[in-house]
Amino acid sequence: MYQAIVESQGDLQPERNRLVTRLLAATVGRGSTGWAAGYLYAAAHGVYMAVVLAVLAVHEHMSPARALQRWDGLIYQRIAAHGYQSHFTYYPDGKPTRMDIAFFPLYPFAMRALSTVTRLPLEASGVLISVLAGIAAAVGIALLVEPRFGRTTALLSVALWAVGVDAMIQSMVYVQSLIAAFAVWTVIALVRRRWGLATVLVVLAGLCHSTAVALVATVEVVALLNLVRVVRVVRRGREARESATAERRGARSVAGLVATAAVAPLGIVAYWTFLALRFHRWDAWFYAESAPGWDSKLDLGKYSVKTLLSQLDGSDLGHGTVTEAHLIATLWIVPAVVICLLLARDLLRGRRVPWQLSVLTIVTVALALGDSGPWAGKPRFFIPAVGLAVLPAAWLARRSAVTRGLVVTVVGAVSVLCCAFMIGVSPVAP
Repeated sequence: MYQAIVESQGDLQPERNRLVTRLLAATVGRGSTGWAAGYLYAAAHGVYMAVVLAVLAVHEHMSPARALQRWDGLIYQRIAAHGYQSHFTYYPDGKPTRMDIAFFPLYPFAMRALSTVTRLPLEASGVLISVLAGIAAAVGIALLVEPRFGRTTALLSVALWAVGVDAMIQSMVYVQSLIAAFAVWTVIALVRRRWGLATVLVVLAGLCHSTAVALVATVEVVALLNLVRVVRVVRRGREARESATAERRGARSVAGLVATAAVAPLGIVAYWTFLALRFHRWDAWFYAESAPGWDSKLDLGKYSVKTLLSQLDGSDLGHGTVTEAHLIATLWIVPAVVICLLLARDLLRGRRVPWQLSVLTIVTVALALGDSGPWAGKPRFFIPAVGLAVLPAAWLARRSAVTRGLVVTVVGAVSVLCCAFMIGVSPVAP
């Protein structure tokens, strides 16, 4: 029975707690694919950012410093410098204003801590955190993809993610790179059945952004399925009357999985609870999200469907004419939906992509489209859905080197133009 539990749950020896050693081993293993992914991301994304910033400087006379801290970056800086508001504010018509309590605390507080230690300005601290998190996510993507698809697909996945949908945000004072890093490494921990590490990472992700709900859901699904598997193994062991030691190990595995499922939501729930207590209403965060301009609530995709249909006839269904920002968002959203459908097919049939990553990607995209928040801002919520890059990369890996380079370049060029417009010209935030 013990052998069966090992196969189901992975190594149960004390060495599993040597986190630093294992992370380093994972990074330098498999022909240094992890290191190669980090270098590739730094190079590809660095070139991409240089082109975007050059376009903004030439056409919009916008300095790199201003470009990198636009939109949400200004709010994160304000939170890092002054903390959160302590009371609701309202427009004359009684509706709530857009308040900073809608932004989760880990990223701005990390900015403040790094600025305090290094004496860097807050905006520079935010950019540094985003850049390092982007590199960490890229390394994780490669380590996830390589065992199933090989080194070429792994590095192509990194390249596409580095220059793809809203890639500029990965190096801005935005939280998306940090949540992506937590998401990728949580999936790695789930694949390798490191429940303790997965629990810590998903709790931290929950303190970063509301999109961590998708990651929490993924952890719950994985924990439940593995719990069922372990219970079956323990039952078979009892029927075979195997050793009490093996049975105790199985019981500890069950306890670990139950603990993971119970603790996973605590990060995001803790912040929601803090706001509920501070503002004396249980839905404080959701109420802040409903402010005009955000209008964010779960509507099961009603707004998304209306917006897509409106772009077919230009009516925008009462929301005004279809803007360039809407069209740019649609340019990324439609392919993302198609890829999610392909991931769902892979999940049901071949499972070439790690199924934990497929679940995370599909749920992340579904939650973004199931919310009534601004259409132009939805693509950036796809940044943690790193599985969107895997199937295109697998297709590219079977093509010639010229085709690979051409496709990555075209994707990057389109992304450069879209991001430059959204940051420098668009009246709405990306």
